[in-house]
Amino acid sequence: MINLVRFGLYLGLIAIPSELYYASLYAPQFAESTLYEQSIFYLIALGVIPFYGMVAFLLLLSPILFLLRKKSQSISFIVSGCVFFAFISLLAIDAHVFYLYRFHLSMAMLELFFNGQIISFSLTMKLAIAFEIFLLLLYTVLAVFFAYKFSKRKKGAFLLTLAPAFLLFLGVNLLNTAAAAFSNTAITSMAVRIPLYYPLTANTFLLKHGFISQEDMVSNKYDVKSNGLFDYPKKDLVYADNQSKLNILYIVVDSLRADMLNPNVMPNLYKFSKENLLYKEHYSGGNCTRFGIFTLFYGIPGSYWNVARAQGTPSAIVSACNKFKYDIKTFTSAPLYKPEFHQTVFSGIDNLRMTSTGATALDRDQNCIDDFEKYLNVRKKDTNFLGFVFLDSVHEYSFRKGQKVVFKPTRDSFNYLELNNDTDVEPYMNLARNASFAADENIGRLLKILKDNDLLDNTVVIITADHGDEINDNKLNYWGHNSNFSKAQTKIPLVLHYPSKSAEVINTLSTAYDVTPTLLKHVFKVENNISDFSIGQDLFNLKEREYFWASSYTENAVISKDRVAVFDVLGFMTLRDLSYRKVDSGSIDYWKVLQDLSVYLKK
Repeated sequence: MINLVRFGLYLGLIAIPSELYYASLYAPQFAESTLYEQSIFYLIALGVIPFYGMVAFLLLLSPILFLLRKKSQSISFIVSGCVFFAFISLLAIDAHVFYLYRFHLSMAMLELFFNGQIISFSLTMKLAIAFEIFLLLLYTVLAVFFAYKFSKRKKGAFLLTLAPAFLLFLGVNLLNTAAAAFSNTAITSMAVRIPLYYPLTANTFLLKHGFISQEDMVSNKYDVKSNGLFDYPKKDLVYADNQSKLNILYIVVDSLRADMLNPNVMPNLYKFSKENLLYKEHYSGGNCTRFGIFTLFYGIPGSYWNVARAQGTPSAIVSACNKFKYDIKTFTSAPLYKPEFHQTVFSGIDNLRMTSTGATALDRDQNCIDDFEKYLNVRKKDTNFLGFVFLDSVHEYSFRKGQKVVFKPTRDSFNYLELNNDTDVEPYMNLARNASFAADENIGRLLKILKDNDLLDNTVVIITADHGDEINDNKLNYWGHNSNFSKAQTKIPLVLHYPSKSAEVINTLSTAYDVTPTLLKHVFKVENNISDFSIGQDLFNLKEREYFWASSYTENAVISKDRVAVFDVLGFMTLRDLSYRKVDSGSIDYWKVLQDLSVYLKK
């Protein structure tokens, strides 16, 4: 009888040569990387893929073979061979897809692959695939044979297989933890190449216990050369000579719903919107902070977050400001490193203000506004600035009981454990209104600071949100954000003050992707095609669009006029209508939209 554990472990051991061969298709090109970078990649690949293989064989094969223990041994061998062949084949397909398109396999990709919508299979290619399948089948037969022979040995299986695999897996994760803490992009940039590898990080823990400082966490500007996957911007930005010399200020309110922008809830912002550009149909590129801010600054889908962070590539707008010697200042209520905007949007920028002080979100909001005002008082007047003020009180649903307006009846906070589809939403909606009113008072203060410093005539002011927040809007028992891609969670306000532009209400659909192209084109006079650095449009010349992307931590979605196509972590797609009910009908050009996810990756 086969020893199930030993048999599975030895299968994993014998799979290593094939795993390393296919790992070479994930590797950076030799001509475009150093020996050090190649060594780092293969160390990580050797530490991750074989461990995954052994665990997969143990978890999949052991129960199956246990159920077949009373059957003939030949049946067990056939089943084992099928599992082994399936594992190696999936790795092979993913490796080839990655080699061609620089992203990993998904169910949508797999469907297109076999339907020939991605690749037209020539006779030569079909023969090459058939030969590779033959080799994999032969390898499978030999693997099962030798695993059976080795499994008869009563000692050494664990020491030869799982123990070193686990120690190496743990080692490369600890290596990534240190690299992430000290922003060593030569190491962190490799993680996105390995399928299903989500390495360990512990920045918050290390910072809290004094193992690293905030200065350590700022990207160290290591040159990843061209081995990095991120091809952003696709071409070097070309600037005309007639720069506008305008300051840029982002005022972003976490979780601010679009419907809060009205004269009762947000009188200051409403008044300001009447004097400037108001975009009535504006959407975020995500339903959570990470991707809402990422798409706002980068102008590309949130799916690029991992490669941007791993490579330490800043957003194009920050790079432009840095080139022209702008002061780049962050005034965030929540820590700038949660999510890791110091290693993405503002990567490589020195002396970033990483966090605010205060016991509550309201206190921290006040602290970051205080520091912004102090900065304006001491800055060099002949130096332009890019400022990022990120307010958190709406996200925390915080307001002061003694504020000028309190909407009633109201709850004091959200208790998500007591919420259900029958919960009366009015007290919670009033809580959102009260928190939004408190945020509006802060916006009013910021606008007064700008006015008192005579900055409105030479400062572009973008007032928006990172995402919305749902209060069971569609009666599907969704509360908060990062849970779906309905309007409640993705539609956000956008008020744009641009010196020389007259007040206007724009009803054409706009997105967070459009802000960076607009600033680069009009402030910095960038002459490139927008597609070199963004999937967005010029906010001053919007056209109708077929769809836009939105991202969460576990899903991506393509949102069109009447459908939301949601892709889960495995690439399975679910179609929903705009009220977020499942629908069966609706067409989407998979290949067209999926290309957006590889445009800014190196081929």
